[in-house]
Amino acid sequence: MTDPMMSSDRFRELAQAYGGAIDRWPAKEQVSARARLVAEPSLAGVLGEAAALDALLDAAPQPVFSGVLRERLIAEAGKARPRTSPAMRWLSGAGLAAACLIGVVTGAHYSDRLIGEQPAATTADSAAHTTTAFDSQSDVLSFGEAG
Repeated sequence: MTDPMMSSDRFRELAQAYGGAIDRWPAKEQVSARARLVAEPSLAGVLGEAAALDALLDAAPQPVFSGVLRERLIAEAGKARPRTSPAMRWLSGAGLAAACLIGVVTGAHYSDRLIGEQPAATTADSAAHTTTAFDSQSDVLSFGEAG
């Protein structure tokens, strides 16, 4: 069981979700909802609005299904799907492999144009970068701060 006194907001949420009859609300919420309604009689208006919507929905005509779609789906479910030939499966795999290969070759060919020529680093340059890469005074780790 929940707290015997629920909040007004919770009462409104439940009325919107379950309608104007507290009897149709979740059982564990009904006692606290009734206690809230006694403590705050203005919430009867919330129940009235929800009950009006309930009546409108109850008055709406129920859709009538002929069952034709259901029967057609059941009938189609038993049929075997046409299988593709091994040659077609091989061709689709070969096409995918060719597209991947063209992408790799194109990327490798144009990579220097996309990222620019990188000068070859000497061993001394590599050592200098290694020693300053984790230095807290490094510009790399200063995150754009001047200093």
